[in-house]
Amino acid sequence: MDICPYPDQDIMNYCFSENYLKLPPNISWRVGIIKTTNKINKTIYHYCGPGGKFSLDKNDIFSQLYFEYFAKTPWFNSKIFANIYKSIDQLLIQSQIKLINLCSLISQRQRIFLIENLNTEEMKKIFSISAEEILIQVKESNDLNKITDEFKRSNNKKICMIISPNYLVIRNVLISAGLTEGFDFVNLVEFFPNLFQIPFDTFPIIKSM
Repeated sequence: MDICPYPDQDIMNYCFSENYLKLPPNISWRVGIIKTTNKINKTIYHYCGPGGKFSLDKNDIFSQLYFEYFAKTPWFNSKIFANIYKSIDQLLIQSQIKLINLCSLISQRQRIFLIENLNTEEMKKIFSISAEEILIQVKESNDLNKITDEFKRSNNKKICMIISPNYLVIRNVLISAGLTEGFDFVNLVEFFPNLFQIPFDTFPIIKSM
């Protein structure tokens, strides 16, 4: 038996075969492709593929359009609100567990802050960075060597708190230097996304509906 890579599309292709109306390409769009236009036209929108993920963002007109029509379907019922509550509750629990783990990691260890493209003085106030704590501003790749040098001298008594939009790049450099993510260093932006103007990812809530 052949494997169907796209079961929803494949079953429709099988059932309807040649019995379909072919539409012109200009009235059928994937949201991920046309989203940058930020303009709704009279057409058929497909919420699939890269960039097709929708959210609860009130400024996202394509997400508003999705929920406008979703509210008219039989699937929009009282169970949805129970699922939303359950999903939010689970997200809160996950956030609390992350913060507990973070507190455990920094207990009895000295913090090192690695900051890139942000107001240093503002970060000092937000995270109560003392004068005794090490703060490194990343301006060039050589600055990351300062982190590895500190860890070589610390004997696992320090933890690096990374505050950078380029976390993945820094992460790869530190891992290649022998440091362990989640023990030697953490992505502080992950714990406080709103402080860095990173929108809250509402897609897990939407998936629960």
